[in-house]
Amino acid sequence: MNTGWIKLICTIGPSSSNPYVLRRMKQLGVSLLRINMSHTSIEQLDKAVKSIRAATDIPICIDTEGAQIRTGKVVNNNLELKQGAIIELTKKNIIGDSQILTLTPDSIFNQIKIGTMLFLDFNKVTILIVDTTETGSFLAKVMQTGIIGSNKAVNIDKDIDLPSITKKDLKAIQYANKNNIDIFALSFSKGKEAIKRLRSLAKRNATIISKVESCKGINNINDIIQYSDAILIDRGDLSREKPVEKIPALQKMIITKAHQKPIPVYVATNLLESMVTNPFPSRAEINDIANTLADGANGLVLAAETAIGKYPVQCVNMVGKMIKQYNSEIAEIAKLGISWKGIDLINNTRLPHGYSSDDYRISLKTFKKKKNRQSISINSFAISDINNITNGCYSPLTGFMTKEETDCVLDYYSLPNGIIWPMPIVLQTSLNKINMGIGETVALVDRYSNKRVSYITISDIYKLDKKDISKRWFKTDSLKHPGVKRIFNGGDYFIGGEISQEEVYYKMSPEYCLTPSQVRAIFANRGWDRVVGFHTRNIPHRAHEYIQMKAMEKVDADGLFIHPAIGEKKSGDFTIDAIIESYKAYIDAAGLSSKTLLSGFLANSWYSGPREAVFTAICRKNYGCSHFVIGRDHTGVADFYKPSEIHDLFDKLGDIGIKPIFFDTVVYDSKKKAYEEIPFEKISKKYKKISGTKVRDLLSERKSPPVWMVREEVSKQLLKSISKGKNILVK
Repeated sequence: MNTGWIKLICTIGPSSSNPYVLRRMKQLGVSLLRINMSHTSIEQLDKAVKSIRAATDIPICIDTEGAQIRTGKVVNNNLELKQGAIIELTKKNIIGDSQILTLTPDSIFNQIKIGTMLFLDFNKVTILIVDTTETGSFLAKVMQTGIIGSNKAVNIDKDIDLPSITKKDLKAIQYANKNNIDIFALSFSKGKEAIKRLRSLAKRNATIISKVESCKGINNINDIIQYSDAILIDRGDLSREKPVEKIPALQKMIITKAHQKPIPVYVATNLLESMVTNPFPSRAEINDIANTLADGANGLVLAAETAIGKYPVQCVNMVGKMIKQYNSEIAEIAKLGISWKGIDLINNTRLPHGYSSDDYRISLKTFKKKKNRQSISINSFAISDINNITNGCYSPLTGFMTKEETDCVLDYYSLPNGIIWPMPIVLQTSLNKINMGIGETVALVDRYSNKRVSYITISDIYKLDKKDISKRWFKTDSLKHPGVKRIFNGGDYFIGGEISQEEVYYKMSPEYCLTPSQVRAIFANRGWDRVVGFHTRNIPHRAHEYIQMKAMEKVDADGLFIHPAIGEKKSGDFTIDAIIESYKAYIDAAGLSSKTLLSGFLANSWYSGPREAVFTAICRKNYGCSHFVIGRDHTGVADFYKPSEIHDLFDKLGDIGIKPIFFDTVVYDSKKKAYEEIPFEKISKKYKKISGTKVRDLLSERKSPPVWMVREEVSKQLLKSISKGKNILVK
């Protein structure tokens, strides 16, 4: 079969290394045979090359191992990891099981750390590093149940410095040079330097096919195209770093750009995935191949289909027929005048606040460390803000606000550029002992540990009248208001400027300090699109349970993001540990682990009512939530704000990219044995109020609240903590 100008590339493996299959590939028009070094040892490489050349003269391509992290072998090549389990990650070459798992290469253990999130085997399992061992291993908590196999790819939520060409690749290239193999596929191509290095190692005039399969590859696509002989789009690995719904448009964009040089583009992964185990393809796969060819692909790559599949010859035959059919009809397709807008169709339904396309990153300055830099002492409130600015919770902010920004936020609920933003994020300090100027970069140091937390490049130093700012911010200057009290107890100056962060600050275990990008990744891997965010400062009582379930029901939510505030607490509040442990007890008892994600919100409340309600909603938007629960007295204190004011402000500001779900007071009807939501002013004696104060009083007396008020398992958990001498309330 002649496939014409469109190449058909096949991967060699156990299913295709026998002479019959190799001869049939030649007859069916295969243009190139790929040997994947990620699954081939140097010893196996020599055997594979000799068996191929004994059966056919089809050219051979060495596909490098490249800069990638992989799991080791696992028992039975099929390991289930269950949500909530703890697993050890080791350098040791062992057979992995539910207790321990090998990661390669060894060098990654010097770069990953507590708080790093890993995605195993095309995101089938998500794990979070929570601790270390004395032997240099890591302990990780499974965040999402799934099954993985041996030698599977691992993706990480931070940049890892790995060599583009590994030691095994160097040996493979040397072998290729000695055995007249001059076609190479460069895995995980990141830019021109890796391509230039491969050219320097390979024979003169070697063909370099650069594989685009990572965000770095997308970001540097122009350089990669410029220095390569061809492009291979690996849709499988690319989908580990990009949402799967974006892959078709990215494929079109890459093909369009490459053809402008012009160089050919080949497309790999999942072309005939069903034929790994079945003799016939699905209609969707046939349509995908047709559309890929219509996009302008110059070749198609079969991977697992021919390497380990049951029907390698049938797969090659099917793709060959599709290529032949396309070639015969290409003129007719062109007559239809169909065109594709490509990159314009890439979008995300819930981008971080302040962005209108998916081409966003929290861009923070980096500063060279200098021993003689001046420093400013900061408290835990400022440290929390620094964390939230740098991790994207406060997107689109990149630093502390200037006077112009603060005034604009206070007066117009927006930044100077018009983006809605209701909350001043300010660095309040005393400058009586510090001489600093505009444009100077100074260190921000934790006043308690004297540890450098961040740097700030000063763009503004200003004073604000404390009474005036309090009235504009909190609608009062009463010192009975905790936010006003904080302003009056702070310094006389405010400093604005962009920041960088030295190190992530964890208030508690990293599994409860997930960043927005980590939470978004978990949502995506669980298939959650409609997610309700729930903000709380308390343990879960029955009113909260009712609100959470009713909110999910109202909007047909896929999941619930329980996000309790774990910032500084005032006297009488439940401690952070009490809140987290009680929520764990609730989730387990209610059987909600598959429908909920629990993590802490490292922010400190200003108790500013309506203004803060909108602010906390925007923060949850940045975590990927589509909806957000707003209670009757959300983020308020005492009687400083009316419930209607929250509704009014949301109405005034309009669409902020996340939809509020409003709730009134929830009470218990003992006759109906049911919970109801009714306006506060209509509560009669027939209803029982669910009082947080009453719950705290009973627990302080070591008594269980009634089960209609607090779930029994939650009460037991809290009383158990008290019996062990732990404080569940802030003193």
